[in-house]
Amino acid sequence: VNLLLKNSNTFTIYSINKMNLEISNLFLEIANKLYSINRTKKDDNIIISSNDLAVRKYKIELFIQKAFNNGEEPSLRSLAESLYISTRQAERSIKQMFGITYKQLCTKYRMIIAHNLIVEGKNSIEEIAHKAGFDSYNGFLVAYKKYYGHPPSKNKSKPGPNKQ
Repeated sequence: VNLLLKNSNTFTIYSINKMNLEISNLFLEIANKLYSINRTKKDDNIIISSNDLAVRKYKIELFIQKAFNNGEEPSLRSLAESLYISTRQAERSIKQMFGITYKQLCTKYRMIIAHNLIVEGKNSIEEIAHKAGFDSYNGFLVAYKKYYGHPPSKNKSKPGPNKQ
């Protein structure tokens, strides 16, 4: 990854995050494969570390990031099903691991995506609001200001003498 980043100036924070997400997902798949090779027939339904909090935290973050990267709204029910736990248990796990609710966690990821797109400077604020999963432009402005303490226009890249 570092070699790719050094050899190209076309990568943005957003694309690097997507690349890191894919690499992390590959490592998790490899770990699952290695685990399945080493277990007995009796344990066929076990998936690596559904009870390990660190891996569960990673899986939750990965699930939410993937959903947003695919332009989907991540549902708590789908998340719980992917972890093989109840929705109530998923809610409690999220509160325990992240210290915030599922809804707040999703808002956090929306804000990170929006902030990265704003800093990138390729889209209008209206387009960014839509890409970050907000139904309305005004709702996005209110949420962004509440989360970061200033309006999104404060982070918008200003074209300098070397930019077109």
